[in-house]
Amino acid sequence: MKIEQLRLAIKRKIIIIFILIILYIVISIVNNSFRTKGTIVKSKERTKCNQETTKIPYNNYWYKNEKASKKKVTITQVGTSADSLKAGEKNEDNLAKEKVSAENVETAENSPTTESAPVAENSPTTESAPVAENVAMPEPLSFEKIEQNCSNGGEFTEEYKQFINSTIPNGGVLNRYDGTLVNQWGNKETYYNLPMSGVVRIMRTYGYSESSYPYWVRADGAKMLGPYIMVAANLKTYHRCTVVNISLGKAIVADTGDFAYQNVYQFDVATSW
Repeated sequence: MKIEQLRLAIKRKIIIIFILIILYIVISIVNNSFRTKGTIVKSKERTKCNQETTKIPYNNYWYKNEKASKKKVTITQVGTSADSLKAGEKNEDNLAKEKVSAENVETAENSPTTESAPVAENSPTTESAPVAENVAMPEPLSFEKIEQNCSNGGEFTEEYKQFINSTIPNGGVLNRYDGTLVNQWGNKETYYNLPMSGVVRIMRTYGYSESSYPYWVRADGAKMLGPYIMVAANLKTYHRCTVVNISLGKAIVADTGDFAYQNVYQFDVATSW
């Protein structure tokens, strides 16, 4: 009797151990399947991110020129100088003035004219009154004049601020709702809102004085240093104090960030958004 009870106890223990082993194997298989699924999802996400950040667009200042060897990549500078940019701005100002004068001529031609009464043949002719010469109107402010005024040490007045606020572009620009933009020069633009006191202090050491280049916030929220919007960029691609074009207007490189290691042509715009 005791031997039979002992055999039954041993069988029960063997069965319990066997059941525990099966449970352990099932749990391990399920756990490994979940881990494999998570690894696949993460791998797809990494591949997608790499595809999005692999293509870096070029701009007017720099572009990548890849040689036959994939390892050797050289950076070549495109011949766009500050003089050519200023010449382009001057041409735009001249075209704007010509457009205004053409509109004035068209308005004068379309205005109703009164027919003159017939003049008798033998009637004495009266000399016409001398026509007054066109009074020279003061030329409107231009970005070139503002830049020249600041570089000459002139003070950046409220009049200049009002002029720049009036020239804010309307469409196709970086905004707080979209968050990012690829501008017409091929650069990616994002924005950030952080205290700028430290950045402004650094720019003061580069000669940007408080009187000529004050810190202020433009009507659309762009943080300004004189006439320029402050942006962060890769300081090896764009040295500090470099003036660049962005969708919101003329900007100056005053800061940098971690994003610059992933996209060396990206601009992070300082705003109050």
